[in-house]
Amino acid sequence: MGYRSEVAYIIAFEDTHTLGKFINYVFGSGDEHMIEALKECIVEFDNKRICYHADSVKWYESFVEVQGHTKLYE
Repeated sequence: MGYRSEVAYIIAFEDTHTLGKFINYVFGSGDEHMIEALKECIVEFDNKRICYHADSVKWYESFVEVQGHTKLYE
């Protein structure tokens, strides 16, 4: 039992260089949950942003997947 949510966020960057540095930082961090969260996102180099969207998802702070996304966008 529980509720389901629609979750979306965008991380915007000033330029593609900074976006690339962020992606390298995430993959170099060794944080598997944050890496998996980034893999679930759409990277838009033309728009200099990282986008995530999920419909009807259980989104509880105790879930490691949610913790990965939280670290990513914070």
